[in-house]
Amino acid sequence: PAKRISTSQYSLHSMMDQAGLVDITVIPVTKDLRLGSIESYWNRFVLASPNLKRFVNNCLTPQEVIQLKDAVSKLLDQESSCHRANGIALKASAYIAIGTKALVRQKRKYRSSKKDHVPA
Repeated sequence: PAKRISTSQYSLHSMMDQAGLVDITVIPVTKDLRLGSIESYWNRFVLASPNLKRFVNNCLTPQEVIQLKDAVSKLLDQESSCHRANGIALKASAYIAIGTKALVRQKRKYRSSKKDHVPA
């Protein structure tokens, strides 16, 4: 199964710090995600998720898939900020993290040559 990282702003900052980054900034971003229909949502979020797709394809009967799709549709009606005629709008949140890491330069070794010094 695919592993997803779900984290907080603090733990993302901490992971970047442990990786040796400095000047770390973690910014929360929230946007409205607009989809045209329940079918669009189903294809984008349910069937595009490897774990959910595997579950739907291998563990559910066709009737159970219809029931699940109906349940998802009801939840979308409750949570969407748009009416069904205008599509579906859901809040999508993520963190954007930026940091810098110092470049470590190694000393170059040079070979002696009669004409020039050439890097080894």
